[in-house]
Amino acid sequence: MRLTTPSFFRRWITALTLMALIPVGCQPAGNGPLTMDTADPANPNPTQTLLTEPTSTRIPIPTAVVTQPPAVVLPDSSGLTIACESNTLLVPVIADTTNSAAAPAVSIAAAGGRVYVVANAGLYAAEQAVVDAGVAAFEPVLLPGVRIGDRVVQELVDMAPDIKGEQLYLLDKAGSLYSLDLSSSQTSLVYRAAPDDQAEVYPQMVAVTVDHENRPVLLDTAHGALWTLYNPGLLEFIYQDEGLMTAVDLAASGGRYHALLRDGSTEVIREGRWPLFREAEEAPGLALSIGASDHLGVDAVFTVDAFHREIALFDQVTGEPISRYVFGFSTPGLLRAAVFSNGRLYALFEGEVVVFPGPEREDAAACAPPSPASIPRPWLYGLDIIAMLRGWRFPIEGGTLPIW
Repeated sequence: MRLTTPSFFRRWITALTLMALIPVGCQPAGNGPLTMDTADPANPNPTQTLLTEPTSTRIPIPTAVVTQPPAVVLPDSSGLTIACESNTLLVPVIADTTNSAAAPAVSIAAAGGRVYVVANAGLYAAEQAVVDAGVAAFEPVLLPGVRIGDRVVQELVDMAPDIKGEQLYLLDKAGSLYSLDLSSSQTSLVYRAAPDDQAEVYPQMVAVTVDHENRPVLLDTAHGALWTLYNPGLLEFIYQDEGLMTAVDLAASGGRYHALLRDGSTEVIREGRWPLFREAEEAPGLALSIGASDHLGVDAVFTVDAFHREIALFDQVTGEPISRYVFGFSTPGLLRAAVFSNGRLYALFEGEVVVFPGPEREDAAACAPPSPASIPRPWLYGLDIIAMLRGWRFPIEGGTLPIW
């Protein structure tokens, strides 16, 4: 985004915004080599116990009547698809009963006929057909404060379904990994993060994906490393690169791992880096998430530019651009994450799920291509964070923020 402030101020705002969007747990450092904790061998598959019963108002779910629109299809020769108020549905994740800011929503997935959203630090879900009908019927599935085995679930930061559609992996800010069985709705602890006084730097797990072998893969930005599980509770090293210390998200496609870096570029593990999709002379974007999809008939990865509200698809082998989805909404907010499923695109826009395409309407107007000048200044969870931080200065001359 173009601001009339010094460049160091722009970096200060971007860093603050990313820190607000990606919750992390802070732990003191010790000395010695890195060691990884394991699950309790006496109880390798604990079940959940509530410390405090979460309260929720169950919403009566009407019978979903959906006029099926055309599915997400190949774009025209320009490669551009425009979504706006006239061809989408906006479904709130958490009903706003207090007129407060929108609930922070950071991750979205679709599996087992349901749409899952990590919002307000917890996991919420709704039947996919109900979401397609535009009905706000998300209900809590797992909230912070629940005890699973010997761990209390912290704020959730990411999730990833397995390729068989049987499990949903959930990562909390402490770095513990949980597995939700989609058939029984039981949650178990599969990796327990714990302090280790012998470790020089604790792992900082910020993202989870599932690879072609159906293994959960964790992104550790403290060490610039990827880890998987070869047994419940035991980590196995996959790869390490200093560049991954600036990664914000991770995806797997076609046997490759793709890491999204803070500058908007994508690092293909062991194969090099793809350049920025947006040219340098254009207004910079805000890279927040990366995913994988084969909805167009080829294995592709896609990145989410929160500021320009744009989803860009690339061939997962060559890195060549395939198509772009641009959201031309007139309201302020950040595009946070997306998933393609069952012929539709589900995207997180602030505290709402955008369903594209929505039901066909006779009075629907064509969506005009949004110009950079028409994009409202982004807000963060209902707050004008740029205005709030105007005039702030970094307290240390020439100082920088830590990279994790």
